[in-house]
Amino acid sequence: KKSPVSFMLCVVNTGRNAIQTGLKIDWKKLNTAPCELIDLWSKHSFTEKELAEILERTPAVQKWFKINNDRAGEIFDIKYSDDDRQMHRYLPDFIVETVDAKYMIETKAANQMSDKVVQAKKEAAVDWCKIATGFEREHHGKPWHYLLIPDTTIVADRGFDKLVSDFKED
Repeated sequence: KKSPVSFMLCVVNTGRNAIQTGLKIDWKKLNTAPCELIDLWSKHSFTEKELAEILERTPAVQKWFKINNDRAGEIFDIKYSDDDRQMHRYLPDFIVETVDAKYMIETKAANQMSDKVVQAKKEAAVDWCKIATGFEREHHGKPWHYLLIPDTTIVADRGFDKLVSDFKED
């Protein structure tokens, strides 16, 4: 049986070293060990690791998770069509909740930002966020926003609020 950790990495913003200090994780129940969580980053890009570090040090970020598998498609049913009108499922890289909003985030190599598929995914995600925002408003929730962020802009000294102001798609 695969550990749930292999499907989704979920971290609550509790400050640095959240795995050791802030999260009360029953490792036996997950059938894994803390080092396995840390090792998951070796399977992801340096850009995603940098974004995770930005999220961890942003006080307004209440929680975030890195989507690792299609299992998350049960929650985020986002579909886009290609040039042949074939439907495909899209899962963004990160979901983030701050004190006043929720964000769906995709990181991409700067030279891929205008790619047709990347743009089709963005359009589908923006539409999903509009629908989700409508639902949230009816239930006194937070609005959803989509961020498509080029890898060259995700650097250690950049704040999440700056990424939001530069790349929020509505």
